[in-house]
Amino acid sequence: MRRLVLLLTAFAVGVTSTVAVAAPEPAAPRCEGPLECADDAAVLELERRIDDHLRYGQLLEIDYRTTDRVLGDVASGGAWGDSALWTGVYLAGQSMRYAVAREKLDEPNGKGRGRGLAAQRLTDEQRAYWSAHREEALSRVR
Repeated sequence: MRRLVLLLTAFAVGVTSTVAVAAPEPAAPRCEGPLECADDAAVLELERRIDDHLRYGQLLEIDYRTTDRVLGDVASGGAWGDSALWTGVYLAGQSMRYAVAREKLDEPNGKGRGRGLAAQRLTDEQRAYWSAHREEALSRVR
């Protein structure tokens, strides 16, 4: 057993001494506010596309009439068997959206845990942005 430990230790030392150490990747730029990052615009575009997939309170796979995928120009919907899974995932996402917006607005979570610090740093524009997200997430779940 002792030989095995010594052998593994020697191997580990030999491997780490021959592996090149890469320089750390630069940190991603911080976004200074809502909609300052490119990913935010993509998320909002997907949110608008959800309306095309929503039928009878469930989310469906749809086919657009053209390859341009024009919003509202839906040819057909199908895959009803998977709609419960997709609907559940969507509702979970909206719940997360609501929770993040409520945290940004620093509202108590029913247990009195609002700290009051985050809401003080928001501009009126940011407060309106997060309030709109909170309200839209709630209305989409309902």
